[in-house]
Amino acid sequence: MAVSTKTDICNLALDHLGKPPITDITEGSREAQTCLRQYDVARRMCLARSPWTFARKLRTMSLLDENELSDIWAYRYDLPDDMQHMHRLVEPGRVAIENSAPVPSYIESGSVYANVEAAKVLYTWDSVDTRTWSALFDDVVALFLAMRLSPGMTRRKSDTTVLQDMYRVALNEAIEADAQQEPSTYTFYGDGYVDARGGATYGLPQTDGSKIWS
Repeated sequence: MAVSTKTDICNLALDHLGKPPITDITEGSREAQTCLRQYDVARRMCLARSPWTFARKLRTMSLLDENELSDIWAYRYDLPDDMQHMHRLVEPGRVAIENSAPVPSYIESGSVYANVEAAKVLYTWDSVDTRTWSALFDDVVALFLAMRLSPGMTRRKSDTTVLQDMYRVALNEAIEADAQQEPSTYTFYGDGYVDARGGATYGLPQTDGSKIWS
């Protein structure tokens, strides 16, 4: 696990912009104040990009009595307060990570509607503890933060463009590395970072010529 602090990640972002480091994000300098305004936004946006293993929870939801959509959905659940991004609902007796069709659902105003009783939710939570993050995710947040800081600190469009490219590469590498910790992730989260692996047949070549767990 990485041991970076919030201030460390801000300094990585400032390094990318050629700006002096800070000693603490609350110190009051212009750089620290700007990082403080942007840090949590950058962190949450990066968390929402993937079902990171270090920021994932599977929880039973509270069933709500009022259901304005009962003619369509049999159950209305209260979503967890710390949820950053919902990945899927899980039926009773099933594991969270398996190659099965997602449970149909509908989200509205902090509630999720479904036709499954006693459903659980697999989600990314609003993780603030940098000690649990991977080093690759530290880099993702730092680059995204630098990208958000760039217009106000450098005012050079070329800097933002370079940071965008670096961020995309870092994000893909972090997602790939995180998924490799859990082989079944390849069959469950099959979109975005590898080629159609969610619908793959084990051992058969993909469109890029690769094989999955042959």
